[in-house]
Amino acid sequence: MNSKYKHVINLTRRFKHSLKILSKENQERVLSKVNELGLGIDEGKILRGEYKGIRSLRVGKYRVIYEKPKHCTIILLDIGNRETIYDNL
Repeated sequence: MNSKYKHVINLTRRFKHSLKILSKENQERVLSKVNELGLGIDEGKILRGEYKGIRSLRVGKYRVIYEKPKHCTIILLDIGNRETIYDNL
């Protein structure tokens, strides 16, 4: 990992599977945003209610769902359409 990254990014199997389903163009957009997340440029939104402790990063009509359990660690949980992603958590 490059020293300019502020966070270590871990991918779950579910995230990897959901990423494969996306079109090549959307995969590139998501990975670009994940890269910004690792650099500390973008933080996403903190979710409330039953999803407390989880964050959501907007990528067009998709949302990257992740946790930030420790300082400098990010766990990417899933990605999906903004209308259905929260039903699958």
